[in-house]
Formats: sequence, C-alpha cells, structure tokens
Amino acid sequence: MNHAMTDRWKNLQISSLLKNSVLSDGLRKLADAPLMETAYGTVLLPLLRVELNQGLFSNRTGYEAYTNKVLISDFPEEAGQSRNLAESIVQAVLFAQRMRERLNERPEKFRILVGLDPFAEEVTVRFFSLIPGEPWGSESLDENMAEEVILLDCGSGLESGFQETR
Repeated sequence: MNHAMTDRWKNLQISSLLKNSVLSDGLRKLADAPLMETAYGTVLLPLLRVELNQGLFSNRTGYEAYTNKVLISDFPEEAGQSRNLAESIVQAVLFAQRMRERLNERPEKFRILVGLDPFAEEVTVRFFSLIPGEPWGSESLDENMAEEVILLDCGSGLESGFQETR
C-alpha cells in the first residue's frame, strides 16, 4: 500500500468497514467466473475482448493488466445506484481478496493491483502474471504513482498479503 492509500485507508476507516461488508453479487460473479488461458495470457472470461491481440502490447503482462481491469463503479449494488468512495474501496479490496483465493490455486505467480485515481475518484482492480523481465509499473509503491495503490502478490510459493510502505 503506498503512502497516499495508507492515509486514505485510515481517514475513511476502511478496516472497520471491511469487517461488516460482503462482496456485491456482480463482483462475486465476476471473481468466480472461469479463468481462461489464451495465446496472450490468463484472463477472466467475461473480460476477454476478442478484438484485442498481443500486437497491441509490449508483452504478456501488459495484455493481462489491460484485459483484467475491473472498474468497481461498473458493478453497482443495484441498477442505478452508486457507491461512495469508501464503499468502492471496500468492494475493490473484497474483490482482490476473492481473486487472491482463486489465483493462489494456480501454479503461476500473479499481482493484483487495487488503484484509486484520486482526481476522478475511480477505483479499479487489475491482475496480471508476474513474469521475470516483464514488469508492469514500478516496484516502488510511491515512485511515479499518480494513483493510490495496494499491491497483492499471490500464486505459487508467494507470501500472500498486502504490501505496505514502511
């Protein structure tokens, strides 16, 4: 978790909100959807875009990070409703935790990134394979990050947990 997200987490009391929250039906269905291996990478089937091809991306990691991006506001509790920022962050964290459970069952290593654009107040979750030589973004959580972020590494042989700045 970078410093900006740590401050937001504390100010919005996300830890307390998480204790009494459940993942929305739409996000749960998405998190539980089949994972598909394509020629370009691992994707959640409902997020697969047939018009995309690997030629648009510099590597597999870029393709997966783009394709496996979920905008939390696209999954309201009920049609026509919107969430406040704290609720959106909570839903993003719950979705990331559910994806971690699923991805921990796989032999590959993955990174889940929860991001908040502080200007648009849009919360996203994306995941992608951790492939040597194919980084996506900076390893430093505060370096060159316009977003407030939480990183969660998971998969074969990795310690699962949120990375925090110290």
